[in-house]
Amino acid sequence: MGLLSLLRKLRPNPDKEARILLLGLDNAGKTTILKQLASEDITTVTPTAGFNIKSVAADGFKLNVWDIGGQWKIRPYWKNYFANTDVLIYVIDCTDRTRLLEAGNELFEILMDNRLKKVPLLVFANKQDLPEALTASEVAVSLNLTRLEERTWEIKASLNSLWRKVWPKHSRKYYLLFLGLNNSGKTTLVARLSLEQEDTLKHITPTRDFTEKHLKINGIKICMRDISGQPRVRKFWHLFFQQTKALQIYVIDSTDGSRLSEARCELCNVLLDERMRNVPLLVLANKQDMSGAMPASFIAELLGLKHLEGRAWQVLECSALTCTNIDLIVDWMFKNLKKLEPPSYARKILFPALIFGRTCPLDKPQQQIETY
Repeated sequence: MGLLSLLRKLRPNPDKEARILLLGLDNAGKTTILKQLASEDITTVTPTAGFNIKSVAADGFKLNVWDIGGQWKIRPYWKNYFANTDVLIYVIDCTDRTRLLEAGNELFEILMDNRLKKVPLLVFANKQDLPEALTASEVAVSLNLTRLEERTWEIKASLNSLWRKVWPKHSRKYYLLFLGLNNSGKTTLVARLSLEQEDTLKHITPTRDFTEKHLKINGIKICMRDISGQPRVRKFWHLFFQQTKALQIYVIDSTDGSRLSEARCELCNVLLDERMRNVPLLVLANKQDMSGAMPASFIAELLGLKHLEGRAWQVLECSALTCTNIDLIVDWMFKNLKKLEPPSYARKILFPALIFGRTCPLDKPQQQIETY
């Protein structure tokens, strides 16, 4: 939901005036963000000694944005600005790892205030243009934002995405989760789906925590999240379940029969989570190019997939290295994501196959894949 949609529910008054509170530690970049939102010159930004106020007009709303200084001596006075806040924007300096814990402590302290109890939170992972900057996902994990179960929150990593929350576009992005034990080939599969060059595929290293790749299939935007399968990371898999409402792919090393029971237990833990209850599942029997690889039917039997009642699931044989059945994976992704897209009456008229189904093999479209 865009911020304007949320504000329309919170402030239905004719004047449509909303109060936005901009907080964060000193040097996080709050004032620069404020000036950019107000389309002002940012060449002469100085630290905020007290506070700044800017009014931004957006789609009939008057957004009064309050930028409060983040120096430690000013933070005790933040509470004086909590009253009547409609949206809280908290800015993080993603290059300052030494103060990330401090930033998190300050955030959760202010969220405990009753005046902000029902206020939506937007965390802005700032300074992504600088080297060594943490990604938005890394910030979310470090701050443990997923424990905010009873609060509307999001994290963004660019000013454009922050601006789109003020002027939302009618475009949707789906999150696809790649899980599986370590050494199952998830990272290679994601790289293959992301149209990486062959030279890049030859130098892939194991994922330590997680990576994100972006893909667009026939106009549908997909964020593929490759989560490490190391034992120390698996206990954090659940942190990524909240946004994964579209698809999940579980990768199996078809040559590693000794760890198949372990893979089954981890998959079971994922499927038992309430947030993943209705998410379609694709199990990939990877490394079919290697000798001794178990067939998909055998893996499905050992994993007990036939007992998954009420869930859409499928198992496919594939090989990330030889590109075997990569096209079938793309087809599965597109088919399931298309079900989540709102139907178009015009498309039904122009393409009768969408109503009656395909009557000829030639009706199958060629998927257009690109990164973004």
